[in-house]
Amino acid sequence: MSAEARPDEVEGASSSDARDDARERSAAQLRFTVIWCAIISLAVMLVSMIPAWQFLNWQWAALAATTLVFFAGGAVFHRNTLINLRHGTTTMDTLITLGTSAAYLWSVWALFFGNAGEPGMRMEMSLLPGGAHSAMDQIYLETVCVVITFLLLGRWFEVRAKGRSSQALRDLLSMGAKDAAVLKDGAEVRIPADQLAVGDRFVVRPGEKIPTDGRVISGCSAVDESMLTGESVPVEVAEGDDVTGRAAR
Repeated sequence: MSAEARPDEVEGASSSDARDDARERSAAQLRFTVIWCAIISLAVMLVSMIPAWQFLNWQWAALAATTLVFFAGGAVFHRNTLINLRHGTTTMDTLITLGTSAAYLWSVWALFFGNAGEPGMRMEMSLLPGGAHSAMDQIYLETVCVVITFLLLGRWFEVRAKGRSSQALRDLLSMGAKDAAVLKDGAEVRIPADQLAVGDRFVVRPGEKIPTDGRVISGCSAVDESMLTGESVPVEVAEGDDVTGRAAR
């Protein structure tokens, strides 16, 4: 059976590698963001819940640290929210932005216009709303930090899982044909499969794997596409039919 290479896979290999590289860079950057956000969040949470650790004007230091987490760490959520709003849609990022913004802005208001900004202000963990403080004393900076950090951690897990899935797929595809018998001037020439160009005509013999996506121009055969479709029964192909790379004849 002879076939002609199509542009789908030949042109898609480089773009796939570029996407994988971009995903790896994104995962590395996200991991760094998670680490420094986690460090800041832990410090803000501890100082907000343990009165013995609350130094003079600690709440203003917590505000500065939380501002960094809210704007820099949460930028990925806020940016997606703005993009979605331009298109008139909402996503989970919208809820994240609304929730963290409400807690952050309330804390800022309580610090500047309430009693929370006074020197010597104390906070402690309480199971009841308000506890021993009035509403004007309450700030939720630790909530902003912890929520953003945990969601960034989940986003990093997601990106890493996608990267591993992509690597597993590449490993699977690497099991395909390493070379191809290309027809040139009526003779067969063996070349590496990754050097196939669009329009090249190649020969696939019984038992060989199809090196790339193509279209049958002569002959007929049964092609095993179980690795691609899960179908255990070989598919009959003939002149004019499309075939998929990595399938076996």
